[in-house]
Amino acid sequence: MKNTMRTELTPSQYMPEVLFEQLCARLGMASYSALGAAIGLSPSVVSKVRNRKVAISSEILLKIHDATDIPVRELRRWMGDTRPYYSPLSSAVICPARISRLASRRAAMAQGMRELSMASSRPLEEIHG
Repeated sequence: MKNTMRTELTPSQYMPEVLFEQLCARLGMASYSALGAAIGLSPSVVSKVRNRKVAISSEILLKIHDATDIPVRELRRWMGDTRPYYSPLSSAVICPARISRLASRRAAMAQGMRELSMASSRPLEEIHG
């Protein structure tokens, strides 16, 4: 089953500058460099993210979360990332038909391994006749 969920944000949705504005307002910071120092980011990284030269990575989001205790979901919403969460183990990704195919492949592999181990335990004269 092919995953048809959108994973890319369009430029109009992605707003890292709004994230930093919200953080400055929430934390009472007067400048972006003060904000960067408070959350553990260098002023150059803050500037590059605000000017969209560097994307906000999960590492940056986690640093912000650790420093502010603002949930990552809220931080993502502030920057315009409203994509739904999904798990690679959800029923939409691994359906019952796929589970049965995987089980049959595992059984075939196990049978092949048993045959291989049995063949290797026989003397060479029996194998080559």
